[in-house]
Amino acid sequence: MAIDPHQRYRKVQAETASPGQLVLMLYGGALRFLRSAEDALVDGDIEKAHRGLTRAQDIVFELIASLDSGAGEVAENLLGLYVYLYRRLTDANIRKDVEPVREALTILTRLDRAWRQVLTGNSARAEGYGRIHGIEQGTFGAKSA
Repeated sequence: MAIDPHQRYRKVQAETASPGQLVLMLYGGALRFLRSAEDALVDGDIEKAHRGLTRAQDIVFELIASLDSGAGEVAENLLGLYVYLYRRLTDANIRKDVEPVREALTILTRLDRAWRQVLTGNSARAEGYGRIHGIEQGTFGAKSA
């Protein structure tokens, strides 16, 4: 079976991205799935909403799992936010309610903007924040040793 060129591109992109860029990729994916779920809930397409919400939940779970608990206060605060997001997305999926999805979109959009500001600023600081997630270049989804 041939590999989809888009999937191949995303795989290479993930394998060559910096830790901070990987976090942005995760945020971007979660935002994309949440927008899709929001539209589906508004349209009454429960199956599509479920797919979008579960994919967003998977990404938030990956963000939780990749946090380095020894990285200090920023990591602790992110953990609290991610757990809260995961709970809200679970609630949205169970109740098929658009409001928790909109709340999650707001929170993740703010996190995405903040992360982009860090990455466009001091590169040493950006690498440090990328390590909060225990992600190293070329190890998408794997914790550093």
